[in-house]
Amino acid sequence: MVALFVALAGSILSAQDPAWVGKTRFFGANDDQCVYEVKEDNVTLDFKEGVILSGKPVNPDRSQLTGTGLLIQNRKNVTIKNLTVKGYRFNVRVVNCENVRLINCQASASRTLRMANEGKAIDTFLDLRNIETWRTYGAGFWIEGSKDVSLTKCSANDAQNGVILVDSTGCTLLDNDFSFNSGWGICLGRSSDNQVIWNRADFCNRPWSGFWGGDSAGIAVADSSHRNYFVGNSMTHSGDGFFLTHKGDQFNEGTKTVTLHGPSNDNVIAYNDGSWSTANAFEGTFSTGNVYYQNWACDSAAAGFWLGYSDNSLVLDNKIYRDGTFGVAIEHGKQNLIQDNVINGTKGAAVGLWASGDWKAVARPSERNDVVGNKLKDNALAYDLRNGRGAYIKDTSVENSPARQMTESLVASAPNTSNRSETFTRTQLAKVKELLALRPKDFRYYRELDLPKGIGWLQAGDWAPTNFAGQLAAWRQPDPGCLEMYLLEAGVRIAAPNFVQYDPTPEDPHLVRISMKPEAADPGRDQPIQLNMATTDSKRRQQINTFLRTAVWNIKWFAWPRMTYDDVDGWKALFAGNPIATQTTRALGGDFTGRSPMAGVPSDHFALAAETKVKLEPGKYVFSSLSDDGIRVFLDGQEIISRWNHHGPTPDEATVTLDDQPHVIRVEYCQESGSAVLHFDWRKL
Repeated sequence: MVALFVALAGSILSAQDPAWVGKTRFFGANDDQCVYEVKEDNVTLDFKEGVILSGKPVNPDRSQLTGTGLLIQNRKNVTIKNLTVKGYRFNVRVVNCENVRLINCQASASRTLRMANEGKAIDTFLDLRNIETWRTYGAGFWIEGSKDVSLTKCSANDAQNGVILVDSTGCTLLDNDFSFNSGWGICLGRSSDNQVIWNRADFCNRPWSGFWGGDSAGIAVADSSHRNYFVGNSMTHSGDGFFLTHKGDQFNEGTKTVTLHGPSNDNVIAYNDGSWSTANAFEGTFSTGNVYYQNWACDSAAAGFWLGYSDNSLVLDNKIYRDGTFGVAIEHGKQNLIQDNVINGTKGAAVGLWASGDWKAVARPSERNDVVGNKLKDNALAYDLRNGRGAYIKDTSVENSPARQMTESLVASAPNTSNRSETFTRTQLAKVKELLALRPKDFRYYRELDLPKGIGWLQAGDWAPTNFAGQLAAWRQPDPGCLEMYLLEAGVRIAAPNFVQYDPTPEDPHLVRISMKPEAADPGRDQPIQLNMATTDSKRRQQINTFLRTAVWNIKWFAWPRMTYDDVDGWKALFAGNPIATQTTRALGGDFTGRSPMAGVPSDHFALAAETKVKLEPGKYVFSSLSDDGIRVFLDGQEIISRWNHHGPTPDEATVTLDDQPHVIRVEYCQESGSAVLHFDWRKL
């Protein structure tokens, strides 16, 4: 049951004097209150750039925002135009309505869970499968129990969630911007037969476990959401670009059964871009009959398409380039068709159709899947069919993508899903073409814009990923000794101190790279730096304050035999022996998964010992690491971080007090198998 709301500033009636038109009004609200409530049907209300704010200023602690800015409840045929609402748990809330139109409305800076504090990430794994939890999160736009609601040219940024639909049907989201949020740009729960078309939901992400993700997504779909069309959306640089799943499941080893609750079925996902995601470009799990057609799934950290426990899916004619683990991955799925895709440069298998080696392979087998007409090139592996059965493989071309031996039990001699793509063409493709024709003339995918691209451009603000819209330059530090700026417009002047140099950037004319001039400084230091930028007319300015690190790491690389982690004498002997390679660099670590970290070093069972000497300002410092596998960190010979075992990417940190004397830092790291990650840094408190 929806609670009754108290309208603090009054109800909006068409006959009222429009005191809110073109004005900025300030009203706080508790969670059982709204500022304005629309109280009539069949009205058009043009706020003419009017603004509703929860405070003067809005509470900077966005996790404490409460109330609703504008409420439309139990109404029909209402149109709202040209309104800005900021600073509430729900900026705009539409409940039990029919035929509501929101046009050119802005609802940014709604309630948000903090994601970083003074530069330190705060891990929060979002609860995508519990709609009641969504209510505690809040949203820019919350639409519930409604039919035929449309949002056009609206925006909700710099918060946790852009727009959430619950128990709603027949709704259309067209030409909106829900980018730069820390949860979900667009989210559907128990909502079916909706159209989500030509929207921007880029950079929807949050820190998680030393990286990014935490079940954030550009577009998220859960709990019995069926027959929706997602067409033409840009959702890059997010946790998952697109994430579809169920409500829950029961894995019962005793009865050897897997029971799914609330799957989201028969959705069409076409002409979307989920590239540069920190997990999967597209994830669609525990579901049946979903179609993925003509999408971009490129340069993501994990899979292009991760469709675990999904059946009767169609993955047709997608561009899948340079993804981190798989091109298309379906564990424990059956009768899926992967057809006519281009899969290039995957670090793992181009196509994975497998099952675990336990009872789940019987309860939910990987079987009767078809892989036909695809073009595979430069993948670490063509197919991963472990513990599967009866897959039909007939691709157009397989180039520089080695294939494991496939036994008769793994492969079939005839197609299993011969009419799946024909069914899509006959029953759903016409609707896709109809929605393609609605592309706004000024719509551009993020990939088409002259803006920074790549996971490395994700930067964590306190409440949401850093939004560089309106700035002169986006900036990042790929390592502490270097600063990169991506100029967002022409004619920007940069004033920098004379101890830095401009490094060449032939790869991109928009990119400016700055580093310290070579010096013989030993020990290294953290040099404060201020950059001042201005337009040619000096009317717009931007200042960057950070530091450049001069410390140089001396690294020794080793190949280690298969000894145990507790072999203390063995590791001492290894690091005291002759290295297979040496290196001098200001940047220590990286993601070495599936590759050699440098020439002459193997791609697994390698180790390093790195040392540097620094002289820093006295005070407290946090030394932090992210490792996969073993890591030990020593400060002046004393071990301050120790995780010397086989593990996945895991963060560690230690707080120490430093004086103004030189200090020696030593990092020992080893990689055993699987993924390989090493990041190490320090910061002053």
